[in-house]
Amino acid sequence: MKQNTQNKEELLKEKEKMLEENYFLLSKCLGEPPLQFTYEYQDNNRKMCTINTTPQEFSQKYLSINLVDMISIGNVPMYNKEYYKVYQKEYNDSIYQKRVSFLNMPINILKELSIKQLEGGIPVYMGCNMTKMIHEEKGVLDKNLYNYKEVFHIKHLTKEEALSLHDIGNEHIMLITGVHIENGKPVCWKVQDSYGENTHKNGYYIMNDNFFDEFVLEVVIDKKYLSIEQLKLLNQKPIPISLDDPY
Repeated sequence: MKQNTQNKEELLKEKEKMLEENYFLLSKCLGEPPLQFTYEYQDNNRKMCTINTTPQEFSQKYLSINLVDMISIGNVPMYNKEYYKVYQKEYNDSIYQKRVSFLNMPINILKELSIKQLEGGIPVYMGCNMTKMIHEEKGVLDKNLYNYKEVFHIKHLTKEEALSLHDIGNEHIMLITGVHIENGKPVCWKVQDSYGENTHKNGYYIMNDNFFDEFVLEVVIDKKYLSIEQLKLLNQKPIPISLDDPY
């Protein structure tokens, strides 16, 4: 249609018709989205609270974070990527951006920004690789959890080697809710998983800081915690990367 007409109104009308057809199909298979819902939770005093609301009302009243201001900061030290550059993944869209992009920074910057945001009372969205140094039952994430080198004589890959060989990738999202600091440096992090309280330790991991170094690939930070110099870096033209990139 776009090749045959430049009439924007006609194109939008056809788009609306196609959206209606999709809505009809999905509603038949999955049911219509609820116009109202009940949200139940426990407050800080363990008292049960109930909210009867609509999706729009809930968003307007309780979504206090401006998601447009949340920036993805990556630590991807691959052979084909540089620090202080913005990268953008092809065909990877989000609701708020046409293409998902990230600012590639050294790992210490990710930690500094995460601590600032935690001190501001906002938990930190974190993307990481989970499969290698994890003990789910004890709720521990630690780079030295398993001694593969002594048992199997396997050399530990650096983060750059592991990413470049696609040995690790951004495979799971969790929420950093706290950090333990000694002598001005983080020692371990409190991480909430999304699988409920019946796994890990009441739904949480204790993540050693060395795990952050090796396996955390992304944090999402509010713009207000970035320095002026860091904010200027976001004005770069993003460098496109492949959809199968391990980030």
